[in-house]
Amino acid sequence: MATDHRTPAVTVTALAPFGLEADLIAVQVFEGENPADQSALDAATGGEVTRAMARGEITGKHCSCFVTPLLGEFAGRLLVVLGVGPRGEYSTTTTRRAATAAALTARRRRLARLVVSLQGLPALPLADLVQAATEGVTLGNFEPATYKTDEPPTAWIESCQLHLADASVAGLDAALDRGLVLGECSNIARSMANEPGNRLTPRLLAARALEVARDTDLLAEVLDERKLAELGMGLLLGV
Repeated sequence: MATDHRTPAVTVTALAPFGLEADLIAVQVFEGENPADQSALDAATGGEVTRAMARGEITGKHCSCFVTPLLGEFAGRLLVVLGVGPRGEYSTTTTRRAATAAALTARRRRLARLVVSLQGLPALPLADLVQAATEGVTLGNFEPATYKTDEPPTAWIESCQLHLADASVAGLDAALDRGLVLGECSNIARSMANEPGNRLTPRLLAARALEVARDTDLLAEVLDERKLAELGMGLLLGV
């Protein structure tokens, strides 16, 4: 099958996001509120964040996105401000979607190093936020247009650092691992669903399932035509 996804290297850090090695820094803003640490954002963008808010470009509404270059010592990098809706409606689903949006924004600009800030968010369990953000970035590293002949070569997120306001980032390895597993498994399923039937035949699908289960605690069972008939799966056999 064609290569249509890649698992990024995701880590957590409490270091200031503008001091990190990154091509794009993503922050979240709530509807009707100012971004967390707005003064630092203005300092890095020459005041563009405040001006964009005054123009109505940064609203905090769901799915809104504002991108601007960083200046001075941070020149060559980009800042993306992602609207995530009202604070009272925020959940880990919002975190996941925001992280996916950040990854897609970076990939469209062919940028490989990403920082996603989790600063200033509601008091949800830190491990849940990290897991959701990791999963979201991984989901964003999927390319559905693999078979389009006029598409440029795919750009991938190589690394993502999740910025936490809490100085303690210990004990989050399990959350990172779980987020990567969930995102990668989703991408594997999406990849197989996108394959045309003349390429992913039933035999190859079975082989792929066995390959995915190998080296894990999962058990994989392949049902042949005889077993399907015994189970009364006539509709499936008729396809």
